[in-house]
Amino acid sequence: MTGNGWFGKLTAAGIARPARYLGVTRRHLGALRLLLGVFTAALLLAGPAYFAVAAGLYLGGFLLAHGEAQLAGLSDEPDAAADRFAFLGNVTSNVLAFACLGVGLQLSGDPFQLSDPGLPAPLMLGSLAALAVAVLPWLVQRLEVIDGRPSPEFDGVLGFDGGDIAALVPIALWAGWQEGLLVVVAFGGLAFAGGIYMAHFRKFHGLTGR
Repeated sequence: MTGNGWFGKLTAAGIARPARYLGVTRRHLGALRLLLGVFTAALLLAGPAYFAVAAGLYLGGFLLAHGEAQLAGLSDEPDAAADRFAFLGNVTSNVLAFACLGVGLQLSGDPFQLSDPGLPAPLMLGSLAALAVAVLPWLVQRLEVIDGRPSPEFDGVLGFDGGDIAALVPIALWAGWQEGLLVVVAFGGLAFAGGIYMAHFRKFHGLTGR
């Protein structure tokens, strides 16, 4: 997430600058983002009747994560502890969201309503999706540390950063596409993570040819 995309500009003006003026710190925003993530996961766990509200909370957490990143850019000095807290809070929120979405669908009594009997159960898809959103940001962060610059795999397109794809999650929930969302994130996310790992295998293992 470079911070130069549309969401970065929006949250810089709407969250980061007002927060700095009011004395709100990055850790405050990170804690609020994590709190919204926990509430989002609880509503997803409760079942489809609460998915629309959960989508709104997910979007709020997504914007707060961007706002926290923008506030970091406005800070005079780096804060490694705040960086770690923001990263772990964001990853934890996403992992909980997809894991609980799978459980919520599984417990709803009408898992998937899909005609293909070969698809895994929602619980399994939710677990795979949660794994994907845990592994992928770790790989990207590790690669950025190794290269000393943002990963080109997440370069922005049409004013959107690579991380902005998470904004599609609440849209999918509002549209009732939660089953397709799990399928795409579970298989697409793991495939993308695997592609990044294989493409940069030598870097990840400290071999030559960086």
